[in-house]
Amino acid sequence: MDAPLLARNYIVWNGEQLQLPKLKHDAVFLMVSNIAVQSKICEYRIHLSYMKPREVGEASLEGIEEHGRQLGVRAEAGYDLDVGKGVPTLVNRGEEGVEYFNSVVGRRWIGKLDLSRPTAEAAIVDVVEGVPILGQVDMVIPLQGSLGIVELKTTGNRFAVIHEHELMQAAIYCVMMRRLGYNCSNAFVVKVIRGTSFNLMREADSLASRLSSMSPGQAIRMGDVAIKGAKIDEATIMRDIERAMEYWLYKRNPTHNNSPSNCSHCDYWNSCPFSTARGMHH
Repeated sequence: MDAPLLARNYIVWNGEQLQLPKLKHDAVFLMVSNIAVQSKICEYRIHLSYMKPREVGEASLEGIEEHGRQLGVRAEAGYDLDVGKGVPTLVNRGEEGVEYFNSVVGRRWIGKLDLSRPTAEAAIVDVVEGVPILGQVDMVIPLQGSLGIVELKTTGNRFAVIHEHELMQAAIYCVMMRRLGYNCSNAFVVKVIRGTSFNLMREADSLASRLSSMSPGQAIRMGDVAIKGAKIDEATIMRDIERAMEYWLYKRNPTHNNSPSNCSHCDYWNSCPFSTARGMHH
């Protein structure tokens, strides 16, 4: 009789059972990508992603497929999606979220992986004030005597601009690694123009030497690939995480940052009550 209760209320990590706190939207864990969007773009966007389905566009599907190609993995997340289909955020809710965490995330636990060579799709979890925070790191890459984080982003824009929330996501991963006892020195965003001949897994070893010589905040361009190092301030990052957690723990309502840029690039530009882009051509 206890098994269903255990499945609903606990996740298993590193051989331990973690009791789940009560989070908004029946979420099982916090996702680093969501925390970065909350902090650097607009928290209300995350709020709406759990309240409303979003329509899958061709660019989203192309991004999922390109991401899989770059990491040498099957882009499983994209095979049950159709362009124009409304997709709610479900993988991080209730029993489905628990099953996803215990089966999919557990298989890629960083403690099981060989980090002496470039390693794709490592799962790391940090528990902050009882709340499990999940990081799904695109690549952990050996540098000179330490480890580096690579956050892969793909784009259809030939300018390949790297944004603050993307850098923050990479930086949070690095801080999580340190809190788990790993010697993680740097974090980078690698943004690849979709359709290029570049392949991250194939180029990982040669890329490591370039990354080892880069300083935090430095940006370089290699053909169709833009790279930037994240500046990592652990105290600031932990404050941002704790601030984001206040929303999920019912301590405050979601805030919004309805700038023209944020709103015009948001999936909910035409339905959000705070949108500055509603009614305009998108």
